Amino acid sequence: MNLLIKGVQVVDGTGKEPYRADVLIQRNIIASIGNIKEHGSAKTIEGLGNYLTPGFIDLNGEPDHHLSLFSNPEQKEFLNQGVTTVLGGQSGSSLAPIHYGSLESIRKWADVKEINVNWNTLEEFLEELDKLRLGINFGTLVGHSTIRRDLVKSRKTLDKEELEIMENILKRSLDEGGFGLSSGLNFIHGKKSSLKELAELNRVVAKMGMVHFIDLPDYGKDILKWINQIVGVVERGRANTIINNFKPVKGYEKEFEKALRIVESTDRLGFSISPQGVSQIQIYTLLPEFALKNDLISTLEEIRKPGVGKKIENYWKKSKPNYKNIRVISAPKHHFLIGRTVAEVAKNWGTTQSKALLELMKMCELQATVTHGSVPKKYLRELVTNKKAYIGSGSNGLVPGMGSASIHPANHTFLNFIDTAVGKNKFGIEAAIKKITGDAASLIGLSDRGLIKEGMIADLVLLDKSGKEVKEVIIGGSLVSDGTNRGEILSTRK
Repeated sequence: MNLLIKGVQVVDGTGKEPYRADVLIQRNIIASIGNIKEHGSAKTIEGLGNYLTPGFIDLNGEPDHHLSLFSNPEQKEFLNQGVTTVLGGQSGSSLAPIHYGSLESIRKWADVKEINVNWNTLEEFLEELDKLRLGINFGTLVGHSTIRRDLVKSRKTLDKEELEIMENILKRSLDEGGFGLSSGLNFIHGKKSSLKELAELNRVVAKMGMVHFIDLPDYGKDILKWINQIVGVVERGRANTIINNFKPVKGYEKEFEKALRIVESTDRLGFSISPQGVSQIQIYTLLPEFALKNDLISTLEEIRKPGVGKKIENYWKKSKPNYKNIRVISAPKHHFLIGRTVAEVAKNWGTTQSKALLELMKMCELQATVTHGSVPKKYLRELVTNKKAYIGSGSNGLVPGMGSASIHPANHTFLNFIDTAVGKNKFGIEAAIKKITGDAASLIGLSDRGLIKEGMIADLVLLDKSGKEVKEVIIGGSLVSDGTNRGEILSTRK
C-alpha cells in the first residue's frame, strides 16, 4: 500500500530542527519528502501539523525473556508507545544459541515449558521467529550466560580451551545475525565471569564492529569498583560498551556521580537508562550472596531449607530493604500478586515483611520481576539527556492481565522520556527524538532505519504537538491501525 502523509512537522532523527513537509511512502520505503501533490494510488493521512518521527528503537526490551514473542506476537504494548524496533537478548540471556535445546537461562522470567523449542543456533531461532508474524521489528544480542551455561554448567572460571570454544560460539552467532553481546553480571551465571573472560569476548565483539551491553552486579556501595573494572575491559577489548540500567541507588549518590564522571570520560563507554524512577530487577537478586547457587533450581532448594531461610531473614533485618518500594510487576502463574508491594503482602498475610519476601520468592519459584528503589527526578532529567545515554524500557510485551499490568512502568517509557527531556526545556524535541531513533540505530548498526530520509524503511510515528500522545504508527509502510502491519526479523547478516 502507498501512503501520503500531508502537512506534518518532520523530526527526522538527525537532530535537525523540525520542518514542515509531506511524506510519500511507496510499499515499505520512504519515497519522497517535500511539497507533494495528491498521489492517485496513495491513501492520504492528514498530519494536521503534528510531529512525524522515525519509529522508536528500544535497546533493552524483554519480550523474549518473558516469551511474549510467542504468546503475544502483535506486541501492541510496544507499538502503543511508538516503538517499532526492539533489541532483545539482554542481561546475558538470549533465546539462542542453545546447544542442548534448553531455555534454562530465562527460567527466572518465564515458564519455559510454555513453548516448543525446535532450534539450536541463532540462525535457526531467527527463522522460527519469522513464522510468527510479529507486529514489531525484533533483533537479538547473544547472551553471554546462555553460552556459558551450556558450556560449563556452573559458575567456575573458564580454562583456556573453554574460553576459546565460547569465543567461537560467539563469533558464529554474530555471523548468523546477532547484534552484539550481552553480559548479566548481576545474575547467577554471570557473577563468576572473570575480567579476562569479559575482555576477550569484548575483543571478539570489537573485531565484528558490534556492541557489548553489560548489567552490573551492584549500582550502590561497590559501583566505583565495578565501573573501574569495566573500564579495564573496554580498554583491553576496544568494543563499544553500554552499561545497562545505570541509575543511582539511594544513599550512594556521591559514588554514582563519581562513576558517571568516569563513564563520561571513557571512550567507547556509555549507558542505557529508562526514565522511570524505579529499577526493574528479578526478585532473586535481592538474595544475599551466600544463598545463590549454580542455577535457579538449586537456589530455590537452598532457600527452602529452614536454617537457610532464617539466615536470609536475619540478613534482610540488618540490610533493611525498603519493602514499601519493592512492587511485583510480573509473576508467572500468580498474577493476583501484580501491583502489590512486599509491605502490602506482609500486612495481608499477617506476617513480617522479611518472611513475606521470602515466601513470595518460594511461591513464584524465584521467577517474579519487581520494581525496586526510587530515583529523584533531578537525576533522571540529567541522566536521560546525557550525551552518553541511550534509552531502553525493559518492557516484557505481555498483555495486561497475563503477567503484566498497567502499573508496569516500562509500558510508558518512551513517552515519559520525551516528556522528561523536553518538558523541562532540557532538550528540544529534535534532540530527544534523535536519541531514541538515529542514535540508537547507529549504535547497533541499523543502516536502513532510525531516520526519515528517502530510501529508508518507513517505520514512522505520528506524535501530537505536545509529544505526549501517539496518533498513528507505521511499520514497514503499513498502518498499525489497519491491522496490516508486520514487523521484520532483523539480522546483521548481509
